[in-house]
Amino acid sequence: MRTNLTFLLLFVASCIFAQLPQLRPEVVELYRLQALAQQSRRLNSDDLIATHKPFFNHPLFCEIVFGIEYIHLARHLLIQERHEYAEKYFLKATRSQYINVLNHLTHIFVMVKNQLEVLFNRPGDVIVDTVFLIPRTPENMRFKETMLEKILEIEKKQIRDPRILAIAQELGEMFEMEQAVRINVDDPEDIFWTRLDSVGRRRVVELQKRNLSMREVDSMNINRIIELIRENPDIAVLNIQIQGRPFLIRSLLWRSLRLNERFARTAWTDFFEPYFRERAENGRGLDYCRWYDVYRWHIRRDIPYYGVYNPFRVLFEDYELEIINERRERVGLLPLIQY
Repeated sequence: MRTNLTFLLLFVASCIFAQLPQLRPEVVELYRLQALAQQSRRLNSDDLIATHKPFFNHPLFCEIVFGIEYIHLARHLLIQERHEYAEKYFLKATRSQYINVLNHLTHIFVMVKNQLEVLFNRPGDVIVDTVFLIPRTPENMRFKETMLEKILEIEKKQIRDPRILAIAQELGEMFEMEQAVRINVDDPEDIFWTRLDSVGRRRVVELQKRNLSMREVDSMNINRIIELIRENPDIAVLNIQIQGRPFLIRSLLWRSLRLNERFARTAWTDFFEPYFRERAENGRGLDYCRWYDVYRWHIRRDIPYYGVYNPFRVLFEDYELEIINERRERVGLLPLIQY
Protein backbone atom coordinates (compact mmCIF):
# COMPACT_ATOMS: atom_id res chain seq x y z
CA MET A 1 0.00 0.00 0.00
CA ARG A 2 2.79 2.40 0.92
CA THR A 3 4.60 1.65 -2.34
CA ASN A 4 1.42 2.35 -4.31
CA LEU A 5 0.91 5.61 -2.43
CA THR A 6 4.49 6.69 -3.14
CA PHE A 7 4.04 5.92 -6.83
CA LEU A 8 0.76 7.86 -6.86
CA LEU A 9 2.40 10.90 -5.26
CA LEU A 10 5.26 10.80 -7.76
CA PHE A 11 2.79 10.49 -10.61
CA VAL A 12 0.76 13.46 -9.33
CA ALA A 13 3.94 15.51 -8.88
CA SER A 14 5.06 14.73 -12.42
CA CYS A 15 1.67 15.87 -13.73
CA ILE A 16 1.77 19.08 -11.69
CA PHE A 17 5.21 19.91 -13.04
CA ALA A 18 4.47 18.72 -16.57
CA GLN A 19 4.06 22.10 -18.22
CA LEU A 20 3.30 25.76 -17.81
CA PRO A 21 -0.38 26.64 -17.71
CA GLN A 22 -1.83 28.50 -20.67
CA LEU A 23 -0.10 31.88 -20.60
CA ARG A 24 -1.89 35.13 -21.31
CA PRO A 25 -1.75 36.08 -25.03
CA GLU A 26 0.32 39.20 -24.34
CA VAL A 27 2.88 37.14 -22.39
CA VAL A 28 3.13 34.57 -25.19
CA GLU A 29 3.64 37.42 -27.66
CA LEU A 30 6.45 38.89 -25.52
CA TYR A 31 8.32 35.59 -25.51
CA ARG A 32 7.65 35.06 -29.22
CA LEU A 33 9.15 38.47 -30.04
CA GLN A 34 12.19 37.65 -27.89
CA ALA A 35 12.62 34.33 -29.71
CA LEU A 36 12.44 36.10 -33.09
CA ALA A 37 15.08 38.60 -31.96
CA GLN A 38 17.37 35.81 -30.74
CA GLN A 39 16.90 33.94 -34.02
CA SER A 40 17.90 37.03 -35.99
CA ARG A 41 21.15 37.21 -34.02
CA ARG A 42 21.95 33.55 -34.61
CA LEU A 43 21.44 34.10 -38.33
CA ASN A 44 23.31 37.44 -38.25
CA SER A 45 20.38 38.99 -40.11
CA ASP A 46 20.60 42.38 -41.78
CA ASP A 47 17.38 43.43 -40.02
CA LEU A 48 18.72 42.97 -36.49
CA ILE A 49 17.30 46.24 -35.19
CA ALA A 50 13.95 45.76 -36.90
CA THR A 51 13.47 42.35 -35.25
CA HIS A 52 14.45 43.67 -31.81
CA LYS A 53 12.34 46.84 -31.73
CA PRO A 54 8.94 45.10 -31.32
CA PHE A 55 10.40 43.12 -28.41
CA PHE A 56 11.90 46.20 -26.74
CA ASN A 57 8.66 48.16 -27.28
CA HIS A 58 6.35 45.47 -25.91
CA PRO A 59 4.36 46.76 -22.89
CA LEU A 60 5.70 43.93 -20.70
CA PHE A 61 9.36 44.47 -21.65
CA CYS A 62 11.37 45.11 -18.49
CA GLU A 63 15.00 46.30 -18.55
CA ILE A 64 15.79 44.55 -15.27
CA VAL A 65 14.72 41.21 -16.71
CA PHE A 66 15.65 41.60 -20.37
CA GLY A 67 18.32 44.32 -20.28
CA ILE A 68 21.03 41.83 -21.22
CA GLU A 69 19.36 41.67 -24.65
CA TYR A 70 20.74 45.18 -25.31
CA ILE A 71 24.25 43.79 -24.86
CA HIS A 72 23.58 40.82 -27.14
CA LEU A 73 22.20 43.08 -29.86
CA ALA A 74 25.07 45.57 -29.54
CA ARG A 75 27.61 42.76 -29.89
CA HIS A 76 26.07 41.56 -33.15
CA LEU A 77 25.82 45.11 -34.46
CA LEU A 78 29.54 45.41 -33.77
CA ILE A 79 30.17 42.24 -35.78
CA GLN A 80 28.32 43.95 -38.62
CA GLU A 81 30.44 47.10 -38.01
CA ARG A 82 27.35 49.21 -37.34
CA HIS A 83 29.05 51.29 -34.67
CA GLU A 84 26.48 54.05 -34.28
CA TYR A 85 23.69 51.61 -33.49
CA ALA A 86 25.95 49.43 -31.32
CA GLU A 87 26.77 52.48 -29.18
CA LYS A 88 23.07 53.25 -28.76
CA TYR A 89 22.32 49.84 -27.25
CA PHE A 90 25.45 49.67 -25.10
CA LEU A 91 24.36 52.97 -23.55
CA LYS A 92 20.79 51.71 -23.08
CA ALA A 93 22.21 48.78 -21.08
CA THR A 94 23.92 51.17 -18.65
CA ARG A 95 20.50 52.10 -17.23
CA SER A 96 20.29 48.75 -15.47
CA GLN A 97 21.89 48.35 -12.07
CA TYR A 98 22.13 44.64 -12.73
CA ILE A 99 24.63 44.82 -15.58
CA ASN A 100 28.25 45.97 -15.54
CA VAL A 101 28.40 47.14 -19.15
CA LEU A 102 32.07 48.12 -18.87
CA ASN A 103 33.07 44.54 -18.11
CA HIS A 104 30.80 43.18 -20.83
CA LEU A 105 32.32 45.46 -23.46
CA THR A 106 35.85 44.44 -22.46
CA HIS A 107 34.88 40.76 -22.53
CA ILE A 108 33.34 41.05 -26.01
CA PHE A 109 36.60 42.38 -27.45
CA VAL A 110 38.64 39.42 -26.15
CA MET A 111 36.19 36.76 -27.32
CA VAL A 112 37.35 34.55 -30.18
CA LYS A 113 35.22 32.86 -32.80
CA ASN A 114 36.48 29.43 -31.82
CA GLN A 115 36.06 29.23 -28.04
CA LEU A 116 37.73 25.79 -27.99
CA GLU A 117 41.01 27.54 -28.77
CA VAL A 118 40.83 29.20 -25.39
CA LEU A 119 39.31 26.28 -23.48
CA PHE A 120 42.05 23.82 -24.42
CA ASN A 121 44.97 26.23 -24.42
CA ARG A 122 47.76 25.56 -21.93
CA PRO A 123 50.23 28.12 -20.52
CA GLY A 124 53.10 28.42 -22.95
CA ASP A 125 51.09 27.10 -25.90
CA VAL A 126 50.72 29.33 -28.91
CA ILE A 127 47.25 29.85 -30.30
CA VAL A 128 47.67 29.91 -34.05
CA ASP A 129 45.44 32.04 -36.29
CA THR A 130 43.22 33.31 -33.50
CA VAL A 131 40.20 35.02 -35.02
CA PHE A 132 38.59 37.47 -32.62
CA LEU A 133 34.83 37.81 -32.63
CA ILE A 134 35.25 41.57 -33.14
CA PRO A 135 38.05 42.13 -35.70
CA ARG A 136 40.81 44.33 -34.29
CA THR A 137 40.57 46.95 -36.98
CA PRO A 138 41.61 50.56 -36.18
CA GLU A 139 37.96 51.61 -36.40
CA ASN A 140 36.80 48.91 -33.98
CA MET A 141 39.58 49.67 -31.50
CA ARG A 142 38.76 53.40 -31.59
CA PHE A 143 35.13 52.49 -30.94
CA LYS A 144 36.15 50.38 -27.97
CA GLU A 145 38.22 53.14 -26.36
CA THR A 146 35.52 55.75 -26.94
CA MET A 147 32.81 53.53 -25.49
CA LEU A 148 34.92 52.59 -22.46
CA GLU A 149 35.30 56.29 -21.66
CA LYS A 150 31.60 57.03 -22.10
CA ILE A 151 30.43 54.05 -20.07
CA LEU A 152 32.98 54.66 -17.32
CA GLU A 153 31.74 58.23 -17.00
CA ILE A 154 28.12 57.04 -16.74
CA GLU A 155 28.88 54.29 -14.23
CA LYS A 156 30.86 56.70 -12.03
CA LYS A 157 27.72 58.79 -11.57
CA GLN A 158 25.39 55.89 -10.93
CA ILE A 159 24.12 55.26 -7.44
CA ARG A 160 23.82 51.50 -7.20
CA ASP A 161 21.71 49.68 -4.66
CA PRO A 162 24.26 48.47 -2.07
CA ARG A 163 22.29 45.23 -1.70
CA ILE A 164 22.85 44.39 -5.37
CA LEU A 165 26.57 45.02 -4.98
CA ALA A 166 26.71 42.89 -1.83
CA ILE A 167 24.82 40.04 -3.50
CA ALA A 168 27.10 40.24 -6.54
CA GLN A 169 30.13 40.00 -4.26
CA GLU A 170 28.71 37.01 -2.39
CA LEU A 171 27.74 35.23 -5.59
CA GLY A 172 31.25 35.76 -6.92
CA GLU A 173 32.70 34.13 -3.80
CA MET A 174 30.24 31.23 -4.08
CA PHE A 175 31.23 30.67 -7.70
CA GLU A 176 34.91 30.79 -6.72
CA MET A 177 34.38 28.07 -4.12
CA GLU A 178 32.25 26.00 -6.49
CA GLN A 179 35.06 26.06 -9.04
CA ALA A 180 37.80 25.36 -6.50
CA VAL A 181 36.31 22.07 -5.25
CA ARG A 182 36.16 20.77 -8.82
CA ILE A 183 39.85 21.35 -9.56
CA ASN A 184 42.42 18.63 -9.00
CA VAL A 185 45.56 20.54 -8.04
CA ASP A 186 47.61 17.33 -8.09
CA ASP A 187 46.84 16.66 -11.74
CA PRO A 188 49.11 18.73 -14.01
CA GLU A 189 46.74 17.97 -16.90
CA ASP A 190 43.61 19.26 -15.16
CA ILE A 191 42.32 21.73 -17.75
CA PHE A 192 40.94 24.19 -15.20
CA TRP A 193 44.14 24.14 -13.15
CA THR A 194 46.39 24.72 -16.15
CA ARG A 195 44.37 27.74 -17.25
CA LEU A 196 44.88 29.55 -13.93
CA ASP A 197 47.63 32.09 -13.35
CA SER A 198 49.73 32.07 -10.17
CA VAL A 199 47.24 34.25 -8.27
CA GLY A 200 44.34 32.01 -9.26
CA ARG A 201 46.22 28.88 -8.21
CA ARG A 202 47.05 30.30 -4.80
CA ARG A 203 43.39 31.19 -4.32
CA VAL A 204 42.26 27.64 -5.22
CA VAL A 205 44.76 26.10 -2.78
CA GLU A 206 43.55 28.49 -0.07
CA LEU A 207 39.88 27.61 -0.66
CA GLN A 208 40.56 23.88 -0.72
CA LYS A 209 41.99 24.12 2.80
CA ARG A 210 38.39 24.33 4.02
CA ASN A 211 38.09 20.62 3.14
CA LEU A 212 34.59 20.91 1.75
CA SER A 213 33.28 18.29 -0.64
CA MET A 214 31.64 19.08 -3.94
CA ARG A 215 28.31 17.93 -2.53
CA GLU A 216 28.62 20.18 0.54
CA VAL A 217 29.46 23.23 -1.57
CA ASP A 218 26.63 22.62 -4.05
CA SER A 219 24.15 22.09 -1.21
CA MET A 220 25.23 25.27 0.56
CA ASN A 221 25.12 27.25 -2.68
CA ILE A 222 21.66 26.20 -3.77
CA ASN A 223 20.22 26.85 -0.31
CA ARG A 224 21.94 30.22 -0.12
CA ILE A 225 20.54 31.22 -3.51
CA ILE A 226 17.06 30.43 -2.21
CA GLU A 227 17.73 32.51 0.90
CA LEU A 228 18.96 35.46 -1.17
CA ILE A 229 15.82 35.40 -3.31
CA ARG A 230 13.54 35.18 -0.27
CA GLU A 231 15.44 37.85 1.65
CA ASN A 232 15.35 40.28 -1.29
CA PRO A 233 11.91 39.91 -2.93
CA ASP A 234 12.28 43.28 -4.70
CA ILE A 235 15.61 42.33 -6.31
CA ALA A 236 15.93 40.08 -9.36
CA VAL A 237 18.75 38.05 -7.86
CA LEU A 238 19.09 35.70 -10.83
CA ASN A 239 19.57 38.66 -13.18
CA ILE A 240 22.63 40.07 -11.43
CA GLN A 241 25.65 40.03 -13.73
CA ILE A 242 29.00 39.19 -12.13
CA GLN A 243 32.40 40.25 -13.45
CA GLY A 244 31.04 40.84 -16.93
CA ARG A 245 30.17 37.17 -17.38
CA PRO A 246 26.46 36.49 -17.70
CA PHE A 247 24.54 34.51 -15.17
CA LEU A 248 27.26 32.75 -13.19
CA ILE A 249 24.58 32.25 -10.55
CA ARG A 250 22.73 30.05 -13.04
CA SER A 251 25.88 27.97 -13.42
CA LEU A 252 25.77 27.35 -9.67
CA LEU A 253 22.15 26.27 -9.90
CA TRP A 254 22.75 24.06 -12.94
CA ARG A 255 25.62 22.19 -11.30
CA SER A 256 23.51 21.49 -8.23
CA LEU A 257 20.58 20.13 -10.24
CA ARG A 258 22.85 18.17 -12.57
CA LEU A 259 24.19 16.03 -9.73
CA ASN A 260 20.68 14.77 -8.93
CA GLU A 261 21.19 14.90 -5.18
CA ARG A 262 18.23 14.84 -2.82
CA PHE A 263 18.77 18.47 -1.79
CA ALA A 264 18.60 19.50 -5.46
CA ARG A 265 15.38 17.61 -6.11
CA THR A 266 13.81 19.15 -3.02
CA ALA A 267 15.00 22.63 -3.97
CA TRP A 268 13.40 22.25 -7.38
CA THR A 269 10.00 20.95 -6.26
CA ASP A 270 9.69 23.15 -3.16
CA PHE A 271 11.07 26.42 -4.47
CA PHE A 272 12.43 26.81 -7.99
CA GLU A 273 9.55 25.19 -9.89
CA PRO A 274 6.90 27.57 -8.50
CA TYR A 275 9.38 30.48 -8.59
CA PHE A 276 10.21 30.10 -12.30
CA ARG A 277 6.58 29.32 -13.08
CA GLU A 278 5.37 32.58 -11.52
CA ARG A 279 8.03 34.59 -13.36
CA ALA A 280 7.04 33.01 -16.67
CA GLU A 281 3.34 33.67 -16.08
CA ASN A 282 4.02 37.34 -15.31
CA GLY A 283 6.24 38.02 -18.33
CA ARG A 284 9.45 38.03 -16.29
CA GLY A 285 11.37 35.58 -18.45
CA LEU A 286 10.91 32.10 -19.84
CA ASP A 287 13.53 30.48 -17.61
CA TYR A 288 10.98 27.87 -16.59
CA CYS A 289 11.29 25.97 -19.88
CA ARG A 290 15.06 25.66 -19.64
CA TRP A 291 15.07 24.67 -16.00
CA TYR A 292 12.22 22.23 -16.39
CA ASP A 293 14.23 20.56 -19.19
CA VAL A 294 17.28 20.46 -16.89
CA TYR A 295 15.13 18.82 -14.22
CA ARG A 296 13.73 16.32 -16.74
CA TRP A 297 17.15 15.46 -18.14
CA HIS A 298 19.24 15.16 -15.00
CA ILE A 299 16.72 14.20 -12.32
CA ARG A 300 13.94 12.36 -14.14
CA ARG A 301 16.28 10.94 -16.82
CA ASP A 302 13.77 11.84 -19.50
CA ILE A 303 13.93 13.64 -22.84
CA PRO A 304 13.52 17.45 -22.84
CA TYR A 305 9.94 18.65 -22.54
CA TYR A 306 10.39 21.95 -24.37
CA GLY A 307 13.59 21.13 -26.28
CA VAL A 308 15.40 24.12 -24.77
CA TYR A 309 18.04 22.11 -22.90
CA ASN A 310 19.43 19.18 -24.87
CA PRO A 311 23.15 18.89 -24.00
CA PHE A 312 23.89 15.86 -26.17
CA ARG A 313 21.79 17.01 -29.14
CA VAL A 314 19.49 14.00 -28.88
CA LEU A 315 17.46 13.48 -32.04
CA PHE A 316 13.73 13.22 -31.48
CA GLU A 317 11.32 10.93 -33.23
CA ASP A 318 8.97 12.77 -35.60
CA TYR A 319 6.00 12.39 -33.25
CA GLU A 320 8.12 13.62 -30.29
CA LEU A 321 9.24 16.68 -32.24
CA GLU A 322 5.65 17.47 -33.17
CA ILE A 323 4.54 17.31 -29.53
CA ILE A 324 7.53 19.39 -28.36
CA ASN A 325 6.77 22.06 -30.96
CA GLU A 326 3.15 22.20 -29.83
CA ARG A 327 4.37 22.87 -26.29
CA ARG A 328 6.83 25.50 -27.53
CA GLU A 329 4.13 27.30 -29.50
CA ARG A 330 1.94 27.57 -26.40
CA VAL A 331 4.62 29.58 -24.58
CA GLY A 332 5.95 31.65 -27.49
CA LEU A 333 9.02 29.62 -28.45
CA LEU A 334 9.77 29.09 -32.14
CA PRO A 335 9.51 25.54 -33.51
CA LEU A 336 12.54 23.27 -33.47
CA ILE A 337 13.88 22.09 -36.82
CA GLN A 338 15.76 18.81 -36.61
CA TYR A 339 18.82 18.34 -38.82
